[in-house]
Amino acid sequence: MESEKNHLKYLLLIGFALLIFSSQAIWVTYSPVITKVSEEINTNVKNIGFLAITYPILFLILTIPSGILLDKDFKKWLTFGILMTTISSLGRPIYNNWWWILSFQLCGAIGQPFLLNSFVPFSSRIFPEKKTEIISILSLVMYLGAVFSLFFGVKMYEIGGTRGLSIPSIITSLIGFILFLYSNKIIKENEQKDIEKTPKLQIKEDFRYLLRSKDLLIIGAILGLGVATFDNLATWLEPVLKSEGLEDIAGRSVAVSIISGLIAITFLPKKICQNNIRTIYLRTIIPAIAIFFAILRTEASASFVMISLSVSGFLMLPAYPIIMDWIGRFHKQEHLAKATSFVGLISRVIAVILTISASGFISSQKEYFTFLIAPISLAFIMAIIMPNDRKITNQLQK
Repeated sequence: MESEKNHLKYLLLIGFALLIFSSQAIWVTYSPVITKVSEEINTNVKNIGFLAITYPILFLILTIPSGILLDKDFKKWLTFGILMTTISSLGRPIYNNWWWILSFQLCGAIGQPFLLNSFVPFSSRIFPEKKTEIISILSLVMYLGAVFSLFFGVKMYEIGGTRGLSIPSIITSLIGFILFLYSNKIIKENEQKDIEKTPKLQIKEDFRYLLRSKDLLIIGAILGLGVATFDNLATWLEPVLKSEGLEDIAGRSVAVSIISGLIAITFLPKKICQNNIRTIYLRTIIPAIAIFFAILRTEASASFVMISLSVSGFLMLPAYPIIMDWIGRFHKQEHLAKATSFVGLISRVIAVILTISASGFISSQKEYFTFLIAPISLAFIMAIIMPNDRKITNQLQK
C-alpha cells in the first residue's frame, strides 16, 4: 500500500512538472521568430509580440484570486490550471489565425498562476519530507520551459512552421495531463488529513493575513528586484552593449547566465535551506552582484561581461526556490498558495515597473549598469531588514 502511494506521488510529480514545462513553453513560443510568424499568418509583428505579454498581464490580475482559490480547494483549482494549460497547447495549432491563437494563448495565461502558485502547497502536501528538493525541481522545470522555447524556437519553426512551434508543448502537456489524471487521487488523500483542522477563511480575512505578514512583503520586494534585474538583462542588454560594439555577445551572455543559474538550482537551495541560512545567503549574494555591476559600468571586455553575468545568474536564480521554501517553512498550510501568490504579485509589479523604466538608460553601458545598481542596493536594504530564518527556526523548535 505504501509503495503504491509513493508510486502515485512520483507519477503526479512528473505529470505536474511536464505541465509546468508546457505552460512556460507556451508563454514564449513565438518570441524567437516573431517576424516569421507574423508573415506566415498575415498579421502585424506587434500582435505576435502581444501573445507573450498576455502571460504577465493575466498573472498580475489572477495571482491573488488563484492563491485564495487554491487554498480553498487545492485539487479542484490545480486541475483547473492544468486543464487550461492543456487546452491552450492543443488548441493553438489547429488554425493559423491570430484571433484563434490569441484565444487559446489566453487559456494558457489564465492557467499559469494556478500552476506557479501551487509550487509550495504541492510540495508541502505531497512531499512534506522533501519539500525543498521538490520546490527546486519545479523551479528548475519552470525556467527550462521558457528556455527551451527561446533556444529551439528557430529550429522548431524550420521543422514545421508556426504549427511546429507548438509540438513540444503539445507532447509535454498531453503526457503530463494523462499522468495527472491517473495519479491525482493522492492529492485527495493528503487533503483529507487536513480538512478538519484547516478552517475555510473569508476573503477579508485572507487579505488581512497577507497584509499582516511583513516577511511576505519583504521577500516579495527582494524577489521583484531580482527578477527586474534579470528581466532587464534579457530585454535591454543587446542595445546597451551595442554602444561598446559588443551586441553580438548579448544573447550568449544571457544564455550562459541562465544555464549557470539552472546548474546552481540543482544543489544550492537544498544546502541553503537545510542549514537555515536563507537570510545570510541573500545578504551575501546581493552586494556581490552589485560589485560586478559596478565594474561593468566601465569594463567593456566581452570576457568580463560573460563571466560576470554567468556568476550573477549562478547566484540569482536559486533565490526563487529559496524564497518559495521560506513560504513553505514559515507559513501554515492553509495560507501557502495565497502567500505564494502575494509574493508573486509584489515581485511582478516591481519587475514590470523597473524593466519599463530601464528603457531610458540604454544609451550607454555606464548609464545602464548605474541604473541597475539602484534596485540591487534596495534589495540589499530589504535583505538587511528581513527576519533571520535561523532565529525563527529556533523559536519554532522551542
